[in-house]
Amino acid sequence: MKSLVKQAMRYFGVLLLTGCTSTITMANEVNDSQKPINITSNTFSYDNIKGIAIYSGNVLAVQGSRQLKADELQLYRDNRGDPDKIIAIGKPAHYQNKTSAGKPLLRAQANNIEYDLNKQMLYLIGAAQVEQGGDRYQAPRIEYNQLTDTVKSPPSEQGRTTITIQPRTHNASSPTLIPDNK
Repeated sequence: MKSLVKQAMRYFGVLLLTGCTSTITMANEVNDSQKPINITSNTFSYDNIKGIAIYSGNVLAVQGSRQLKADELQLYRDNRGDPDKIIAIGKPAHYQNKTSAGKPLLRAQANNIEYDLNKQMLYLIGAAQVEQGGDRYQAPRIEYNQLTDTVKSPPSEQGRTTITIQPRTHNASSPTLIPDNK
């Protein structure tokens, strides 16, 4: 059982390794993927036949700068025993990650955060928000495809997509977007 819990925790790290927007690089200040994953919850259960591990009640998963908070965390395995899908459920569930040196924390939240490991798709479902350095992306649903490095929010009857982009400050050594015609 102890090795099973360790294996479930290792597979859960795949969710913690994912970014949520196409502008994020995975060059972390500290290599979080080499850090141990610590998961705490009020209860834990594992069904070996169905291949489902469930962490319930005030779930906190931490790996370096990566942190996931949820009311419940579900880890699903395929028929070979490999991790297939991870679902974090909350009111809302919260995720944060230090994406690279010099960048502020990436913070994401949604009622459900789902990760399909085979398709490498991250789904933020229900009151979804992603924020980094004042830039904010809000929608009923946000989908991030890691294979194509694309983000989208499909049409929804629950609301519209809102994106806020903060102005960037540029110093004298920064390239200018408008050419100097001297």
